[in-house]
Amino acid sequence: MRNITFFLRKRREKEYESSLYYPGSGCDFGPFYLFVEKYNVRKVIYSDYMISKQTIIDSIKEHLPRYRLREEIEINPEFYNKKSWEEFWPNNKYCRQDGKPEDAFGFKVILKNQKIEVDFTFLRTEAIRTYEILSELGIYFDIVVLQDHGFGGNWTRFGGENEILTIARNYKVPELLYIADNTDPWPGYTLKTDFELILKGQMHKHERAILQKDN
Repeated sequence: MRNITFFLRKRREKEYESSLYYPGSGCDFGPFYLFVEKYNVRKVIYSDYMISKQTIIDSIKEHLPRYRLREEIEINPEFYNKKSWEEFWPNNKYCRQDGKPEDAFGFKVILKNQKIEVDFTFLRTEAIRTYEILSELGIYFDIVVLQDHGFGGNWTRFGGENEILTIARNYKVPELLYIADNTDPWPGYTLKTDFELILKGQMHKHERAILQKDN
């Protein structure tokens, strides 16, 4: 089995720029660091309905000190052809116990260092419904991060057979998954690397591995 860095380096030699989505991201910048620095991800969208804007900005400064924040843009629902943040939540009472539409916001920044420029968006929205809205607009992702945190703030799981996998199947499944050791993989994917503990930027101190979509 390959280690993660070797796997990404070999793929980077023949791949164009790619994108990453992290549902229930918290302020975990481990995946950002890995896939931006070691791969070719240049567009990143994080979604989490429990994290403040200041927490995200502080985490960027802490974990990505070589990046400068440029061109901050406030995002409203109209940016994604919706009338209100209410539409970024499913019609399910359980998903509103911890995160509520009245607390929602979004912003986008360009993060830049001497060699790399990254389009980073954070949405304080329900991550599964948000993934569906993005898919409806034809915004697809090459990589999805799966981490079932177990903090009590998730109304459902991201791993295994679940709502977000159903959405992906209805539109376009990602080529790669970056999955934590406490999270069930999606069916139809094969493990391509060892599970490794990569602490740079990581919030949770979990080992993670990369899975690739089966042909």
